[in-house]
Amino acid sequence: MLLHGPRTCRRAFNSQHKMLIITLNLFVAIFILIWAYFTIKTRHMARLAKKIPGPKQSPLWKKLLTSRQNSKSTGMFQNMVQISRKYESTFCFWKGYELFVFVQDVKHIAALLSDSEEVGRPCIYKYWEPWLGSSLAIAEGQKWKIRRKLIAPEFRPSTLESSVQTLNSSTENLLNRLATFTGGPEFDVHPFMNLHAMDNVCETFMDAKINAQQNSESEFVRAVNAASHAVHERSKTPLLHPDLLFRMSSLGRMQARNLATLHARNKMAVEERKEQLLHTKDTKDRVPIMDVLIERSKDGRVSGDVDPAEEMNTVLIAGYKTTAAALSFACWILSRHQDVQEKVLMEQKEIFGDSDRPATYRDIQEMKYLEMVIKETIRLYPSIPVFGRKLQKDFNVGDFVIPAGANVMFLTYQIHRNPKYYPDPEKFDPDRFLPENMKGRSPYCYLAFSIGARNCVGIKYGMQAIKGTLSAMIRKFKILPGSTPLSLDSMITLKSLTGMKVRLESR
Repeated sequence: MLLHGPRTCRRAFNSQHKMLIITLNLFVAIFILIWAYFTIKTRHMARLAKKIPGPKQSPLWKKLLTSRQNSKSTGMFQNMVQISRKYESTFCFWKGYELFVFVQDVKHIAALLSDSEEVGRPCIYKYWEPWLGSSLAIAEGQKWKIRRKLIAPEFRPSTLESSVQTLNSSTENLLNRLATFTGGPEFDVHPFMNLHAMDNVCETFMDAKINAQQNSESEFVRAVNAASHAVHERSKTPLLHPDLLFRMSSLGRMQARNLATLHARNKMAVEERKEQLLHTKDTKDRVPIMDVLIERSKDGRVSGDVDPAEEMNTVLIAGYKTTAAALSFACWILSRHQDVQEKVLMEQKEIFGDSDRPATYRDIQEMKYLEMVIKETIRLYPSIPVFGRKLQKDFNVGDFVIPAGANVMFLTYQIHRNPKYYPDPEKFDPDRFLPENMKGRSPYCYLAFSIGARNCVGIKYGMQAIKGTLSAMIRKFKILPGSTPLSLDSMITLKSLTGMKVRLESR
């Protein structure tokens, strides 16, 4: 047996060597096939994209290999801003096999956003599907029209008025938590606004008291934060874009666990509400959006694929993150503009006198100057700093053609700071939104809530929530600046990596 040992070992080694070569050849063949597939698929886009200004492009293989390294850079958002300042109108770059074309000219923005048939959802919306399904935020075509027709009327004045009591209750909890910081050192206001907005949205639209402000480490809150993080990380990492690779990754498994928690919670809320509706006809305690979706899906007046639980997920994400971002930046910017804060306070005194009563729906409508302050805050610090659409057909912009299949992106943050549209754009000036100062300004240079057919359906609700919260805060506290500057980044919504630090004094 010993005499045959070396020969047996050589045969085993040769067999393993052959298997290694076969495996390597298989990987090379698969890579070549993938490369060939996407090269052919993007050939039309690549040909037209060569004429569009933009940073020097790398080969596809290099983009894929370096994408993970680039995605870890905390300067990605700032890099995008710097590139946009270099190119006056339109520029493009590739990320993996996806072409991103950034449009900054108002004429082209208007043409692209005013026609819902011209554009669809961009590739990055795909990564929301496990969470949001085919809900309003990411639906297309007839599905989108059905949902939009159902949901948009739910933000009528009577609905907004009925939601003020819930807003005031959540705001009272917020003020009690913030009161512990009066006279103390600077603190980050954003986590508090996040939990407040989450409580308000969930109780208003899901009839669910999640008590996020009392229990910020609850399973629900942790699941929302973890699932949001997973979507963000996947969207900026091309190697995780294919569904199979993502599901196999630790990030994909983590997202699946947390989405199971959220889906179960939403389905339970819908089932509980269905049971309530069977035993009451009282419309005074109507739950916006949820009730109409339950009623319509029950009696067959719309497609059977309208899922109330899916829409609740969309309302949660679209409602609380954007509101919390706007509130946080408003506090930060008011702390640094005491003259503006004083004008806001004077308006509040005209409405409330010396009373500390909660705001009514009518009170909130009277807060004209505060609304201008909020609009100017969102101009400088838009909650959604960049959004996009997928181009359905070639779009001619004069010197070149944006190809069908491209992801057309609108960098709201930079469009709002373009001196062509806003003189002295870095200056915080609420008077920009006086009626006389808005005359002649294209509505397409203010994209805080998007615009056109797919604009935000909850604009008025969001503005009401921000105004009601700030009204109560300004009447109770003087907001003072902290010493920590902002370090802007985008994680779905605009945020500061250093927090939004302020100090508070009692009035």
